[in-house]
Amino acid sequence: MRVGFDLHDGPAQTMSAALLQVKMLERAEGVELHEGLADLRVTLSTALGEIYSLIDQLSGRAADGATLESRVRACVDKLTVSTGVEARLAFEGDSSHASPSLQIAVFRIVQEALSNVRRHSQATHVDVGVRFSEAHVECDISDDGVGFASDADPIPRKGREHFGLHSMHQRARLLDGDCTISSTPDSGTRVSVRIPVWEA
Repeated sequence: MRVGFDLHDGPAQTMSAALLQVKMLERAEGVELHEGLADLRVTLSTALGEIYSLIDQLSGRAADGATLESRVRACVDKLTVSTGVEARLAFEGDSSHASPSLQIAVFRIVQEALSNVRRHSQATHVDVGVRFSEAHVECDISDDGVGFASDADPIPRKGREHFGLHSMHQRARLLDGDCTISSTPDSGTRVSVRIPVWEA
């Protein structure tokens, strides 16, 4: 069962993103096409890495040894380096007992939320909070960007936001959790996630 969750939350979701990127590239030209191909290469490389990681887990070999906190921190730091956005992380509790499925879901949700910040928010500050208790993990990602009307259908940019928002909801739901995205124009965006802890 856990392998199924790992496949769904890892390479399956990433390959779905790649297929969506291919669909968008069918209508792209010039600089948009060049940038889209670069993004697609990153997505496919990520999917391949996820598959190799699962192979290592199934064969009993250790992965790269990185903790969930270090992976999330690297993602947050990368946002600051690549955009100049002041991104801060508060990570509380012990994630070592959480299942690989849960750790993948948390990382991907944070990664997707920060990707949306980078692409669309025009934010100057982002706060990321991850808190593990014995029963739940809670994630909050908030920015001071331009926001959007959260009661509207977020379809702009050829559906990229729509897919990203949907994937965050789906990852949380798959593990019996919930994901709430609240935003208003000119008031920033907040992604709040609460998922029961699935132990390894």
